[in-house]
Amino acid sequence: MRHNHTYLLLFSLVAFLLLPHTAFAKESPHKPIASLRVSVISGIPDILGASLSLKMFHPFELEAGASSLVLGYSFYGKAGASLQIFDNRLPIGTGWSVRGLLMGGYRFIQGEIFGNATSHAVMLTAGIEATLWLFAHFGLELQLS
Repeated sequence: MRHNHTYLLLFSLVAFLLLPHTAFAKESPHKPIASLRVSVISGIPDILGASLSLKMFHPFELEAGASSLVLGYSFYGKAGASLQIFDNRLPIGTGWSVRGLLMGGYRFIQGEIFGNATSHAVMLTAGIEATLWLFAHFGLELQLS
């Protein structure tokens, strides 16, 4: 009788180690809702900026932002598509994800370099953003556009 318990325990341990674990397989992945960015020297002529992206309409994304220039300011709004390239997040929501972006929009620039100047522009941007998710709904994002 004692050997039967030993064999049962050994069989249970081997089965646990060899069988695939699917406890989290049916959980839905964590989807980003919004992204708040603060940028410093993000490009020429931007010095300091902030933007808000709404990502809840996947695969579509809306973004609005403002930035300060050397002697002026800028506002913009854009919309486009965001496609998932890579998602290696754990079921608890931590890990890496990479997305590709293609967006278009409008930018207003007001500056005073050699006098008062106003500029209106149509813009088209493409980029890749990598996010290190520290918590299920909080991550650090690196964007190349």
